[in-house]
Amino acid sequence: MPAQAARRELRNSERITPLTVVKRDGTEALFDRDKICRAIIRCLTLSCSMPNNGPTRQIAETVANSVENLLLFQEPPITVEKVQDLVELQLMASGQHEAAKQYILFRESRRQQR
Repeated sequence: MPAQAARRELRNSERITPLTVVKRDGTEALFDRDKICRAIIRCLTLSCSMPNNGPTRQIAETVANSVENLLLFQEPPITVEKVQDLVELQLMASGQHEAAKQYILFRESRRQQR
């Protein structure tokens, strides 16, 4: 299974369909787990002064895995906002409160730019 395309098994058949996310412009894109990891690593290294090393990557992988697993149980449509909300919650759940705070502030600044 490609890393970028999470799969959701449909309960009523043997088919597997890609997990899609509705972007802000209304278009759909495949869920990109690697994009989530990169955003979390950027947040941890830039905002929280953590080095970009193994532990930082491990935190990002753990949070991204949690978000991906939670998305599998969401009813479509799954929006970018929902994904970002889950990233915030999982950062807090993993004890990365400062990173979550910085992530929230970054989201707000991007919202104001739009």
